[in-house]
Amino acid sequence: MNTVFTRILLGLTLVAYAGIAEAQTGVLNPSDSVITYNSFNPPATPPTGTLAKWVRTVRMSYPTSDFKCYYFNGVPFRLKWPDNWTPGADGKTWPLYLFFHGVGEKGSIYDNEFQLYHGGNLHQAAVNSGKYDGFLLYPQSSIASGGWSQGQIDALAQLLTQYIIPQCKVDPNRILVSGLSGGGDGAWLFAYSHPTLAAGVIPMSSASLYDIPYVQKLKWTPIWLFQGGLDKSPDPSTTQQLVNAFNNAGGNLKYTVFSGDGHDTWDDAWKQPDYFPFMLRANTANPWVLKGQSQYCSGATINATLGVVAGLDGYQWRKDGVVIPGATTDSIKVTALGKYDCQVKRGSTWSAWSPIPMVISTKQPTVAPTITTVGLETIVEPAPDGTMAASLMVPASYVSYVWKRVDSPATMSSTTNVLTGARPGRYTVSVMEQFGCNVATSNPFTVINANGPNPPGAPVNLLATARGKTQIKVSWGEGGGAAETQFEIYRALAQAGPYKLVGFSPANVDSFMENNLTQNTTYYYKVRAVNGTAGSPAAGPSSSRTQADVIPPTAPGDLHSTGLSQSTISLVWSASTDDVGVTAYDIYVNGNLTASVAGNVTAYQACNLVDGRTYSFAVRARDGAGNASPFSNQWVGVPSLTGINWKYYQGSWTSLPNFSALTPVSAGTMSTYSLSPKT
Repeated sequence: MNTVFTRILLGLTLVAYAGIAEAQTGVLNPSDSVITYNSFNPPATPPTGTLAKWVRTVRMSYPTSDFKCYYFNGVPFRLKWPDNWTPGADGKTWPLYLFFHGVGEKGSIYDNEFQLYHGGNLHQAAVNSGKYDGFLLYPQSSIASGGWSQGQIDALAQLLTQYIIPQCKVDPNRILVSGLSGGGDGAWLFAYSHPTLAAGVIPMSSASLYDIPYVQKLKWTPIWLFQGGLDKSPDPSTTQQLVNAFNNAGGNLKYTVFSGDGHDTWDDAWKQPDYFPFMLRANTANPWVLKGQSQYCSGATINATLGVVAGLDGYQWRKDGVVIPGATTDSIKVTALGKYDCQVKRGSTWSAWSPIPMVISTKQPTVAPTITTVGLETIVEPAPDGTMAASLMVPASYVSYVWKRVDSPATMSSTTNVLTGARPGRYTVSVMEQFGCNVATSNPFTVINANGPNPPGAPVNLLATARGKTQIKVSWGEGGGAAETQFEIYRALAQAGPYKLVGFSPANVDSFMENNLTQNTTYYYKVRAVNGTAGSPAAGPSSSRTQADVIPPTAPGDLHSTGLSQSTISLVWSASTDDVGVTAYDIYVNGNLTASVAGNVTAYQACNLVDGRTYSFAVRARDGAGNASPFSNQWVGVPSLTGINWKYYQGSWTSLPNFSALTPVSAGTMSTYSLSPKT
């Protein structure tokens, strides 16, 4: 009778009396509902030491329900499970990505969503697609500065070791810690406060001279540090001092500078091809060799130090699969070629042997590089685009470069992989690899004198003809003279130039089709024939105007909602088509243009709506010429609850407690009422 009375009295709160609850078990659940904060009925703040389900305030325009909401020791956080995660002791474990946001994404304890602003959707998509098969942990700072305190860092370490690792089958040796700006400071602080929990670190736009004393503690840990060349905080000179300290210690640090970036390096960092592979490689049991020297020249004395992070409960090392007697510390000296791996112990549990062993091997001779031009560039100078010299390059994977001009012997000033200002002549570059055994010199590369002997004749009858809204075909006739090796095609937006090299056409192929042009625009073309000794005068210019795009895209179809809440409505529609291409969709709410999304996006979430108010939606497509499609069908919706909110509590009481002051075991929404016990 008490149970029935309680359910009727509380209305939307379901309660079960099942004895004393098992504290802190069953709180983390991938099926948890994401509950939106209600300022009229705020949840009670959980006491210290209590892990609790929590709330969020809708801040993102993309769906975030994959990130479940929790709170622990003053830190609200979001946690996303891998798509293929299953409970139970099956022996499988998963990596985890811990991200610290910047100071601009701080929020109250009831926000718990703005930390997803930078990169949340990108990493969510990576997990959903299988690119990163692991957990995502996004805490949020609620302190006034927006930064990260030692107390917050320690709370997250406790959260990981006492709850997420044992309850969610997270591999404690595969936790990657990252952060941007002030969150990068948080990543550094976490790494040197709890080094045995940080299998890898990716700080972005964050470096301080105060980090230098911790280099010895972190030298074995793989770190990828990103810096903007135009950033002032940190300034590149400050970051370089930290990098130098790691290099002097032989540390495992990779440093990438985006020369054109200011402070916001993270978008470029996330585009790096090795970004997610770096995260997946990070493993505490993978050894690093100091200075990174794993290869030795034939006959050289081998003297290498291998190691992993210190502070764990046990270490074992193997060489070629055989345990090394007495090798039970975090680092070892090796003097012989072979494959070395280790395993580490936490408590009484040993890790697997190193997924990526360290192989000490014989270094092969350096292979000479092949010189190429920098991008699309002519090697016949001077050229119709006004250049007088070429820019040459080789791969940037060497530690030293010596460029020489060999036809008029001189050593060039460049000591990098790029040589600019290469006037007609023959050039070589000599390179040395890190720990290389020899200097390798390239074959000569010739920059051709356009006024040299035996030139081909200038092309004749040059004609540019528009072939559509985005295409122009350029054709010409052979001009006699010596045989050409290819033709160079130059294009400008004005007859007087400036002209830009846009492509090549092989010998005896007297036409060129340029695509991806702008509609209703006049373009001017010149063409030059070249060979191995000279270049012809340029033919042209000849001009043509691309056709105007006056055809609008088709109307978006089947506009409808995929979900709603008290303050949001999620919309989707079928894509429009266009003869050139859809560049954007405009979303109209109650007849007013409210938002636009890119042409490859066919979904939108309207936020901050008023509960119970009626809203009408319509969508139009636009192309690059500004042509707008007809409106889609109209869809009318009312933001509201789609069922009954419920909370489930577990405990033993002699009288009804104040449930608003308790943390529910779980909560959600159901489409209809039920008096059945929660299972």
